[in-house]
Amino acid sequence: MKKLFFAILVASLFFAVSCGNSKNEPKDDPANDEDQVTDEEPTDSDAVENDEEPATPDTEPDEEPTPVEPLDCADLTDGMNKNLMVGDYPRDFILHLPEDAESQEKLPVVFAWHGYGDTAENFDSFLYGLVDNETMPFILVVPEADTTRFGLQTMQGLDWDMLNITDGSAEADMFDEVLACIGKKWAVDEEHIHLSGFSAGAITANSVAQLRSEKVASIFTFSGAYFSDPESVAALDDPMGFVAPMIQWPEMEAGHNTYTQVLVSGAEGVDTWGMASFFNIDFNVMANKAAKYLYDFGHDVVLCNHGGQHTVAGPALTTMIQFFSDHPFGAPLAYEELPAGYDVCKIYGSGDEPDPEDPDSDNDDPTDDDTTTDEEPVADDADEPETDDAGEPDADA
Repeated sequence: MKKLFFAILVASLFFAVSCGNSKNEPKDDPANDEDQVTDEEPTDSDAVENDEEPATPDTEPDEEPTPVEPLDCADLTDGMNKNLMVGDYPRDFILHLPEDAESQEKLPVVFAWHGYGDTAENFDSFLYGLVDNETMPFILVVPEADTTRFGLQTMQGLDWDMLNITDGSAEADMFDEVLACIGKKWAVDEEHIHLSGFSAGAITANSVAQLRSEKVASIFTFSGAYFSDPESVAALDDPMGFVAPMIQWPEMEAGHNTYTQVLVSGAEGVDTWGMASFFNIDFNVMANKAAKYLYDFGHDVVLCNHGGQHTVAGPALTTMIQFFSDHPFGAPLAYEELPAGYDVCKIYGSGDEPDPEDPDSDNDDPTDDDTTTDEEPVADDADEPETDDAGEPDADA
């Protein structure tokens, strides 16, 4: 076990350095510093003569870190909120409110998790411009990843605590605490708690939904996966066998709330994330496997393929908000046929769904072969979507 952990650690460090993520680079080893002070006793030549007192160092010891001031729910504000205590750990998140939040009888809440290597501040534009929409005004929550505690240093996940969730999830706990805190200041519509995310953030959204299905109404994710599905884990391109052993999710429980979900991905072999020769995730493969997996557990699923690379594309974000509005807690799929906005999508389970096990099945494109979109997604190595100032996907993204 120790050898396996060491191998995983070394490989992960190599991965982090290769990706240029300087915040996780190891610090200089003091053992290699020629001026390093040791604890050795002084020799006779170093002894203090004439019983003189040793010199007092000019520098004072480092000061104790300033204690964290926990966030009081009464102080929640539009914008960044810092130090909400989740257990013993402070967490940060961005909050955005519709203009008339104080007068609303009940407000839906939408959580949006960013991708690996991104930040809440950058991902904020994903939905920020839509909180005041006419269809379903909502409170937006954009969590900030805690890479110090849940990232490379503890081998829990990549930005998020989403690899081993058999004993719970820090992100699900944060979800609980944020919801409870919001509910102390504003009226929350408990029938409309919705989740979204991109890439690692989409995987995190899926993990929270599985662990908190009794609270989640519906989900709309871009380039995600369900790692409670053994076939999805087996489909990872993991030639060195390092990543799959780290992924441990509990089984999907029978009888859970079968929330409706939209799964969006790009073309097979194009919408990918990882590092060559170490591991790669093909999110089109993951979307098709997740659709079958969820459908077999009783979920209604819409499967979309924007045909492009690893980015947010396909259905417009206004389509997402309409989907959330149409699918409160416990609601089945509201559409017998998909309305406008789902040109690259299909209802999975309509009788002609692609079969992930059949190589001759139309797994790459849920639409007709001649279906095209006006968008030309561009590869995004930083694992973050490119959006315009209004929160809509960039035409060139």
